[in-house]
Amino acid sequence: MKFRNIAYLAMACVCLAVPALATEVSIEHNPGELSASITGQLNAPKGIVVLLHGCGQDSKSFAKNSGFLEESKKRSVAILNIEQNKNNNVQACFNWFSEQDNKAGSGELASIEHFITKTQNKYPEVPTYLVGLSAGGAMASAVLLQKPDLFDGAAIVAGIPYPCANNLIQAIACMKSGSSMSVSELAKPFTKKSNEQWPSLLIFTGDNDVIVNAKNSQQMAEQYAAIIGASPIGAQKSTPIPGITQTTWRAGKNKNAISLYSYSQLGHGIPVTLEESEPSLPAFYLPTKRGVASIVMDTWF
Repeated sequence: MKFRNIAYLAMACVCLAVPALATEVSIEHNPGELSASITGQLNAPKGIVVLLHGCGQDSKSFAKNSGFLEESKKRSVAILNIEQNKNNNVQACFNWFSEQDNKAGSGELASIEHFITKTQNKYPEVPTYLVGLSAGGAMASAVLLQKPDLFDGAAIVAGIPYPCANNLIQAIACMKSGSSMSVSELAKPFTKKSNEQWPSLLIFTGDNDVIVNAKNSQQMAEQYAAIIGASPIGAQKSTPIPGITQTTWRAGKNKNAISLYSYSQLGHGIPVTLEESEPSLPAFYLPTKRGVASIVMDTWF
């Protein structure tokens, strides 16, 4: 009996010593009926990165396959994985084109905000960043423009500028051809106060994207430049990495207020750093020499 107790205590100690892989996040008011969890660095992280996945994906697999989970562990960063409910959308897409869900204080956007503020209260005084892919990128655009004070930076991959669409028909048109609105029309609903500091924005697209036209990323960059007062004349192009063209906008002392990365000959999805010897990934994870997660995390941390 004595040895059984010792063995039991030893097993209990081993169990207690294993760190939690994920912590579920609950919020009192969840009008969008979303779910969320925290992975990566759970104790005293150096920052928070919020991930909004694309259609047909789940949040934790997106964090892993995109490379953000691995990069977060290298840098002691917490990942807030926010996940769509298939009862809201059978394809697990965030409803970025629905007025019930894409406006501040309503539906899915309200839930996203509440998950973020709950996590910020858990980890106070560390920077918070936002990342979204495809439908998650379109929703990230809506969150960023309506709640810029929540973030220290944002990265949108294969996304769509908000407010491009308020119904499914408009959404398909935006995806295919970009917004029918001018840059000034896209920027008009959003006003930056003179003493207000908006976060820097990283935008990524593949120039062969046939699902979300790369024109959307260019429009998003120009819209954001108009909002924060970055002069189009200040846009500069460079090719820091083979196969990637980077265009930057300067706003005041911020030399990289906006950076648009265009991947040559890549289609729809998120570019991932992947060696030829590594196993293939699911659809919409695009193997390349320098992935989004690496660029983004090097920029922020």
